[in-house]
Formats: sequence, C-alpha cells, structure tokens
Amino acid sequence: MDSASSPKISVVIPVLNGVKTIEKAIQSVLQQSYQNIELIILDAGSTDGTLEIIKRYESSIYYWHSKPDGSAYLAINMGAEQATGQIIAQLMADDWFEPGVFAAIATSYSQHPEADIYSCGGQFVSFDAVSQKYKTTAIYNTPDVLNLSFYNVCFAIPAMSSRFIKKTLIDKVGLFQPIDPQGKHIFSADREFLLRAIANGAKNQVVNILGHTYFAHAGSATFGKNRATQLKICLEHMATAEKYLAQPGLTAQQYSVLHYWYIDQSVRFVLFKLLQFDLRNALQTAKEGTQKYALRWLIALFATPCKIVA
Repeated sequence: MDSASSPKISVVIPVLNGVKTIEKAIQSVLQQSYQNIELIILDAGSTDGTLEIIKRYESSIYYWHSKPDGSAYLAINMGAEQATGQIIAQLMADDWFEPGVFAAIATSYSQHPEADIYSCGGQFVSFDAVSQKYKTTAIYNTPDVLNLSFYNVCFAIPAMSSRFIKKTLIDKVGLFQPIDPQGKHIFSADREFLLRAIANGAKNQVVNILGHTYFAHAGSATFGKNRATQLKICLEHMATAEKYLAQPGLTAQQYSVLHYWYIDQSVRFVLFKLLQFDLRNALQTAKEGTQKYALRWLIALFATPCKIVA
C-alpha cells in the first residue's frame, strides 16, 4: 500500500481504571472508515474491569500491555516507541474520535506532505444526568485556534489529541518530557512538546473537520476542581515559560507571549493560594512577580481574575 497516499495512523491510548469510557474510545478508532491504522493501548494496571474490555478487542489491537507506567505521558512515550505508523495520534481513554477524521487526515497528508502536524477541530462535551446525553459545551475548529503558535499553545487550547503528528517530527524533536526536575509527573507536557515543535520549525496543517471530542468531567486534570493539580499546573507553566524565555532566536511576539504567560500563571497561583488561606506562599510569589515584572504583574493581578470570571 502506498504510504504517501494511505499513511498508517498509529493511535496510542493510555488508560488506568477507565472501565466506563475505554470501550467508546476503542470503538471510535476501530469503526473509522479508514482502515490503515494500528491501535496501541497502554494500561497502567487497571483493577476495575478495563482489562476485560481491552481483551474483547485484542484481535484488533496491534500492541497492548498492563503494567504500572507512572503517568499518561510516560505511557504515550512507550506507545510512540512501539508505533510503526507514519502518523501518531494520542487519545485519552475518556475521549473519542469522530467518524471520518482518519480519512480526512490521510487526505491532508497526501496533499500537504511538507506538514509535520495535521490539526483537526474538536469539541468539549459534558454528560447531562437529566437527559442522559452528552452536551457540547465548546467547539474549537477554526484555523485561528488550531494554528500552531506560541499564543495558542500558551493561552488557547493545546488540542493535543486533535493534532496528528508525523513520526519524523517526533524523531527530530523527541518525545514528551513527562517528569519534572523533582521527579514528579507533569500534567502539561503537551504544551511543552508543542512549544518545542514550534521552536524546531514544525509546520502545521489545519484539516477542516471536527474530529475529536474531549469529555470534560470532574476527574479530568483540565476541568476537575482539584486545587493541588491546578497549583501544580500553574508552576509547570511558569517553569516552561522561563525555559523558553532563556532560548535564543525568539521573535519579539513570542518573547512577549511567554512573558505574559508567566505573569498570568503567577497571578493564578497567588489567587489559588489566597483561596487556601496560604498567605505566606501567596505573598512570596507576588513579591517575585513584582520584582520581575513590576507594573505589568500588578495590572495582571486585576486583569486575570476578570478573565477567570468571564
């Protein structure tokens, strides 16, 4: 089969105790009209019935295992290393792909061979307990949101599962960086990967199809209300901003975006700490912010809460 016109798409699904959602995720891959795919599932040692569902589809799975892996991004790295496709996609076990998206990505691959990433539209849904149906809460499918830029990665939606990535790009820039210097799991490794891709000149092609659905629920890192997770994500973003601010070759716009991203996340960290009545850490972070950014940090102290409320 001609890989230029019909590329193999490797889909990597990390999962831990996803018995309620994993079957929908698997079916969204296997029921695609496009057939040149390989499905890779990395289970981190589920004990809730997830393995029984995976085994039900074992004949259609290229590779799977069940063993502790440390984090979703460590698992995705393992899956990417197992993958043999020209394109790699990741899918969290509580999300799903929409019909027709693989065929659209394959067509774009053949029409735009110069691209490194193919980005489709996506949507957020929540589950309505009254109607027992999924309800769309937001849609992101326009080029201005899906374009690969520092601003979109930092302030819009990274849309990592809406981005189908060439294996050659991963070979060039490396896998996710899932562990911080303290050895702790990183929640926002997707943003760092995309910034790294941009810094290495990655070319993005927007594909005009709504192809991915993100299930927003209380247990998700992005939409959950876990304060410790929110605080850690703020610190991760601040560290990533500082990392890329120290790199040469940034444009003035990229430099400005990273500065404001640091300020915004610093202010959010202070606000979260105040909500926890942790005045000492809130004041310490505020002091560091004003020392670095002076008036800009103080302006953000008023602007960011307004943005959060809005």
